[in-house]
Amino acid sequence: MTARTEIRERDLLGRNRRPMMSAPALPHMFVHADGELAEYLCHVELLGLTRSRAEVLHALHHGCRREDCLVIAATELHLS
Repeated sequence: MTARTEIRERDLLGRNRRPMMSAPALPHMFVHADGELAEYLCHVELLGLTRSRAEVLHALHHGCRREDCLVIAATELHLS
């Protein structure tokens, strides 16, 4: 990965504490489920999702629509 395409968590995190429903920065972004990016971004695939973390992320993204938020879709699948 080049320095230009490298995305760091601190660069993506804003002051807004709510999940962001904006268009994805990359076609397939994978983030660790226990990281802060999973709490803020909706258009990401989760790595290493556990049941307890799925409950937390589901609560954080509770206002998102399942069709628009990959995190909600993943947590609902994991909790079912």
